Amino acid sequence: MPWEQLVWLTSTQCRPSTEPGIVPDLASLGEPIKKISAGGYTLAALTESGDIYAWGMPTGGTHRRQQALRGLGGIPNYIEVDGGKDVFDVALGDSHAIALTIDGSVYVVGSNSNGQLGLGTTVERAESWTRLDLSDGHQISGVAAGPRCSFILTGQPPPYPFRDAETR
Repeated sequence: MPWEQLVWLTSTQCRPSTEPGIVPDLASLGEPIKKISAGGYTLAALTESGDIYAWGMPTGGTHRRQQALRGLGGIPNYIEVDGGKDVFDVALGDSHAIALTIDGSVYVVGSNSNGQLGLGTTVERAESWTRLDLSDGHQISGVAAGPRCSFILTGQPPPYPFRDAETR
């Protein structure tokens, strides 16, 4: 599907979930969207240039699920990872997010209620993007997330040189 035709399915008064529609704020970015991820009450779009735009429904009251990224509303907003690093891959769980930057670093944010952020059991929530210390020598090629779990894909090298990203 061409990026200009990016659609969403969500319940609103203007557009019931059975009727797809354009996300105007993403269509007007002027660059392709290469990936959409959805989890819980949060959605994220990753652009070809490595920017994340996220939006979602606020969770109020005593809802068990919280947004992975606090303060989101119905309009996609630019989400900065560690001072504006370019992102290669992003995934959302019910209440957390995981991102792989083009320099090969993995960052996590949100709920760690089941240890899904990889930060041990003493950290309940990461309010800001936190870099994971992954010094095992594996080449990281992608990230994925389930409702209360995260995955780091290794093995096949990605279609760009991770370690040369800092010299560009």
